[in-house]
Amino acid sequence: MSTITKIRCPNCGDFENLIIFADEDNKEYIVYCDACGIETKETYTSEVEALEAFADGKTRPLFQ
Repeated sequence: MSTITKIRCPNCGDFENLIIFADEDNKEYIVYCDACGIETKETYTSEVEALEAFADGKTRPLFQ
């Protein structure tokens, strides 16, 4: 399941295309920007942690 949220991407500034991927059974969350193709470097144990890491620029290109 994924959720659209309204925070700005630290890379491109877009706020319309951010997606939170949530594996709630395993408590793993990542944030992805569909506009520029970056995601959080790691998985996080809560949605809040993933959003904070993304906003702080702890990201990587999706395709390396």
